[in-house]
Amino acid sequence: MKTGNPLWRPLLQRTMMGFCGLHSDHSSHVVLSLRKSTGFGADTLELDLRVSDKARRTAHVVARDLFRKGFAFGTMFCPWLTKFSNPGSGTHCGSSFPMRREPKHPFDSDMLGRPFGLSRVFVVDSSVLPSIPGTTLAFTAMTNAHRIASLAPIEALS
Repeated sequence: MKTGNPLWRPLLQRTMMGFCGLHSDHSSHVVLSLRKSTGFGADTLELDLRVSDKARRTAHVVARDLFRKGFAFGTMFCPWLTKFSNPGSGTHCGSSFPMRREPKHPFDSDMLGRPFGLSRVFVVDSSVLPSIPGTTLAFTAMTNAHRIASLAPIEALS
Protein backbone atom coordinates (compact mmCIF):
# COMPACT_ATOMS: atom_id res chain seq x y z
CA MET A 1 0.00 0.00 0.00
CA LYS A 2 1.33 3.42 -0.91
CA THR A 3 1.03 6.00 1.84
CA GLY A 4 2.17 9.08 -0.02
CA ASN A 5 5.36 11.07 0.25
CA PRO A 6 8.24 9.02 1.77
CA LEU A 7 8.73 11.69 4.44
CA TRP A 8 5.18 11.16 5.74
CA ARG A 9 5.19 7.35 5.39
CA PRO A 10 6.57 6.53 8.91
CA LEU A 11 4.04 8.84 10.54
CA LEU A 12 1.04 7.74 8.47
CA GLN A 13 1.77 4.04 9.05
CA ARG A 14 1.69 4.55 12.82
CA THR A 15 -1.14 7.00 13.37
CA MET A 16 -4.55 5.82 14.57
CA MET A 17 -7.85 7.60 14.78
CA GLY A 18 -10.67 6.44 16.96
CA PHE A 19 -14.00 7.41 18.39
CA CYS A 20 -14.18 6.90 22.14
CA GLY A 21 -16.98 7.32 24.59
CA LEU A 22 -16.68 7.81 28.32
CA HIS A 23 -18.58 5.76 30.87
CA SER A 24 -21.53 7.69 32.22
CA ASP A 25 -19.76 8.08 35.59
CA HIS A 26 -17.16 10.26 33.83
CA SER A 27 -19.28 11.89 31.14
CA SER A 28 -21.06 15.19 31.01
CA HIS A 29 -24.67 15.32 32.04
CA VAL A 30 -27.63 16.82 30.28
CA VAL A 31 -29.30 19.21 32.71
CA LEU A 32 -33.03 19.68 32.15
CA SER A 33 -34.91 22.65 33.53
CA LEU A 34 -38.47 23.80 33.09
CA ARG A 35 -38.93 27.49 32.36
CA LYS A 36 -42.38 28.55 33.45
CA SER A 37 -44.35 30.65 31.06
CA THR A 38 -44.87 34.26 32.15
CA GLY A 39 -48.11 34.58 30.25
CA PHE A 40 -50.54 32.32 28.48
CA GLY A 41 -47.85 30.41 26.55
CA ALA A 42 -46.62 26.93 27.26
CA ASP A 43 -43.84 26.15 29.70
CA THR A 44 -40.50 25.43 28.00
CA LEU A 45 -38.16 22.55 28.68
CA GLU A 46 -34.52 23.68 28.39
CA LEU A 47 -31.46 21.46 27.96
CA ASP A 48 -27.95 22.42 29.08
CA LEU A 49 -25.54 20.46 26.86
CA ARG A 50 -22.12 21.73 27.88
CA VAL A 51 -19.24 19.26 28.20
CA SER A 52 -18.25 19.19 31.87
CA ASP A 53 -14.75 19.98 33.11
CA LYS A 54 -14.64 16.50 34.69
CA ALA A 55 -15.32 14.88 31.30
CA ARG A 56 -12.62 17.01 29.64
CA ARG A 57 -10.07 16.13 32.33
CA THR A 58 -10.89 12.42 32.12
CA ALA A 59 -10.66 12.38 28.31
CA HIS A 60 -7.33 14.19 28.36
CA VAL A 61 -5.90 11.79 30.98
CA VAL A 62 -6.96 8.81 28.84
CA ALA A 63 -5.60 10.40 25.64
CA ARG A 64 -2.21 11.13 27.26
CA ASP A 65 -2.06 7.56 28.58
CA LEU A 66 -2.80 6.17 25.11
CA PHE A 67 -0.11 8.44 23.69
CA ARG A 68 2.50 7.01 26.08
CA LYS A 69 1.38 3.40 25.65
CA GLY A 70 1.23 3.67 21.88
CA PHE A 71 5.00 3.85 21.62
CA ALA A 72 5.22 0.32 23.07
CA PHE A 73 3.76 -1.04 19.85
CA GLY A 74 5.00 1.54 17.38
CA THR A 75 1.85 3.66 17.21
CA MET A 76 1.28 7.33 17.86
CA PHE A 77 -1.98 8.58 19.32
CA CYS A 78 -2.57 12.33 19.02
CA PRO A 79 -4.15 13.61 22.26
CA TRP A 80 -3.96 17.21 21.04
CA LEU A 81 -6.56 16.34 18.37
CA THR A 82 -9.22 15.35 20.92
CA LYS A 83 -12.67 16.70 20.02
CA PHE A 84 -15.83 16.62 22.12
CA SER A 85 -19.43 16.23 21.03
CA ASN A 86 -22.38 17.57 22.97
CA PRO A 87 -23.68 15.34 25.77
CA GLY A 88 -26.59 13.25 24.60
CA SER A 89 -25.52 13.45 20.97
CA GLY A 90 -24.38 9.84 20.77
CA THR A 91 -25.33 8.01 17.63
CA HIS A 92 -25.22 4.48 16.39
CA CYS A 93 -22.86 5.02 13.46
CA GLY A 94 -21.94 2.28 11.12
CA SER A 95 -22.13 0.62 7.74
CA SER A 96 -19.80 3.12 6.08
CA PHE A 97 -17.68 0.23 4.72
CA PRO A 98 -20.17 -2.68 4.81
CA MET A 99 -18.71 -6.19 4.70
CA ARG A 100 -19.54 -8.25 1.66
CA ARG A 101 -18.55 -11.80 0.75
CA GLU A 102 -17.63 -10.35 -2.62
CA PRO A 103 -17.08 -6.57 -2.38
CA LYS A 104 -18.49 -4.84 -5.45
CA HIS A 105 -18.83 -1.19 -4.57
CA PRO A 106 -15.91 1.19 -3.88
CA PHE A 107 -16.72 1.46 -0.16
CA ASP A 108 -17.41 -2.25 0.49
CA SER A 109 -15.01 -4.18 2.70
CA ASP A 110 -14.25 -7.89 2.62
CA MET A 111 -15.10 -10.36 5.39
CA LEU A 112 -11.98 -9.30 7.33
CA GLY A 113 -13.01 -5.62 7.29
CA ARG A 114 -10.41 -4.64 4.68
CA PRO A 115 -11.70 -1.64 2.71
CA PHE A 116 -10.63 -0.64 -0.81
CA GLY A 117 -8.82 -3.96 -1.39
CA LEU A 118 -6.14 -3.07 1.16
CA SER A 119 -4.31 -6.07 2.59
CA ARG A 120 -2.91 -4.72 5.88
CA VAL A 121 -5.74 -2.46 7.04
CA PHE A 122 -8.44 -4.12 9.15
CA VAL A 123 -11.44 -2.05 10.23
CA VAL A 124 -12.95 -3.59 13.36
CA ASP A 125 -15.60 -1.09 14.44
CA SER A 126 -19.27 -0.79 13.48
CA SER A 127 -18.44 0.88 10.16
CA VAL A 128 -17.95 -2.59 8.59
CA LEU A 129 -21.24 -4.03 9.80
CA PRO A 130 -23.50 -4.58 6.79
CA SER A 131 -26.49 -3.08 8.60
CA ILE A 132 -27.18 -1.34 11.90
CA PRO A 133 -29.57 -2.83 14.45
CA GLY A 134 -31.95 -0.60 16.36
CA THR A 135 -30.21 -1.38 19.64
CA THR A 136 -26.78 -0.75 21.12
CA LEU A 137 -23.91 -1.80 18.89
CA ALA A 138 -21.30 -2.46 21.56
CA PHE A 139 -21.53 -6.26 21.74
CA THR A 140 -22.10 -6.69 18.00
CA ALA A 141 -19.05 -4.54 17.20
CA MET A 142 -16.88 -6.30 19.83
CA THR A 143 -17.90 -9.75 18.56
CA ASN A 144 -17.10 -8.77 14.98
CA ALA A 145 -13.76 -7.21 16.03
CA HIS A 146 -12.84 -10.44 17.86
CA ARG A 147 -13.73 -12.49 14.77
CA ILE A 148 -11.59 -10.27 12.51
CA ALA A 149 -8.64 -10.26 14.94
CA SER A 150 -8.83 -14.06 15.21
CA LEU A 151 -8.93 -14.66 11.44
CA ALA A 152 -6.77 -11.82 10.07
CA PRO A 153 -3.36 -12.88 8.79
CA ILE A 154 -0.53 -11.40 10.83
CA GLU A 155 2.23 -9.92 8.68
CA ALA A 156 5.50 -8.37 9.78
CA LEU A 157 5.66 -4.61 9.35
CA SER A 158 8.05 -3.58 6.62
